[in-house]
Amino acid sequence: MLADDPRGAALAERLALAGAETVVVRPGECFGQDDNGDFFVRPDEADDFAEVLGSMLVAPRTRVASAALQHAVGWPRVIAAVAGWV
Repeated sequence: MLADDPRGAALAERLALAGAETVVVRPGECFGQDDNGDFFVRPDEADDFAEVLGSMLVAPRTRVASAALQHAVGWPRVIAAVAGWV
């Protein structure tokens, strides 16, 4: 799940409470992964998105992008180029 706003975080939390396995990808200053298995990526770096996908043992069945993320500079272009997420 691509989330860069409180709505995205709330949706990820609700999905997890319902039993869904989620991986949240948030914008950050550098690529990284936290203790929960969620990722931080630089929105304008396609390699960061490729690294996220490459680190998953199983390809995601469903992808979600928060509404605010759709308007962030760089995200839609990189997402489409790397993963076809939009």
